Amino acid sequence: MHDLSNTDSARLARVELLAIYQQEHEWQKAIATAELLRDESNSFQHEIAQFYCELASESLIRNQNEKAINELNLALKEHRHSARARLMLGEIALSEARPDDAIEHWLKMPAQDIHYLALAARHLIAAYHSKNQLADGIALLIRYVQQYPELDVVDLIYEQLLATAGIDAAYDFVRERLREHPSMPGLKKLLDAHLLVAPADQKSELEVIGKLLHDNTRSYSMYYCSECGFKTRQFFWHCPGCNLWETYAPVRGKSRSVV
Repeated sequence: MHDLSNTDSARLARVELLAIYQQEHEWQKAIATAELLRDESNSFQHEIAQFYCELASESLIRNQNEKAINELNLALKEHRHSARARLMLGEIALSEARPDDAIEHWLKMPAQDIHYLALAARHLIAAYHSKNQLADGIALLIRYVQQYPELDVVDLIYEQLLATAGIDAAYDFVRERLREHPSMPGLKKLLDAHLLVAPADQKSELEVIGKLLHDNTRSYSMYYCSECGFKTRQFFWHCPGCNLWETYAPVRGKSRSVV
């Protein structure tokens, strides 16, 4: 008898099965099927790592932290630079009062793409805050955004500076960022800062300008799938439009694409 396991028909059947297993959230079966589909053209390492992350998410819902950690380590074994696995391991570490471990995980996320660090930025600030080192956390993010201007952390830094150092420090920061990296969102953030200190007789005009900027920068607040163009305000690892993995760059705006 002929071996039919490696025929084109068998492969097509597995591709269909893989799609079904993902739709049904049968992640273990999806992993096994993706492993059978490996070939020289596609290792499926990103997909399999994502499947392990999905299993870890389910374990966390059941408060099975150790199981989730094991699954995330399997994700890293499959794809050693998996930003999602690092993000989740850091979140677990912070929830277990291990801020140093959490920070270590998050600072490894840029190995896949520096812009993924934006997804961990608010957690990173929380970890530094728990160590009574909030100023160090803010300074770290400032250094990153100075080196990588498209890193989506300007709003968070502005918020933190406003709360800890005052309006002058926050205003100076956004003004410097606009000078170094001109952008419409940067201009809007500068206007927001200026509104806080503007004389009362100027605020109504500035608010009109702010509304116009808001209406014309809505596209900059969206994430865009690089494959199908599906746009959303929420970041997804799995595109709801084309069902592909890791097609959203963690940077908002039409012109962004996955690195």
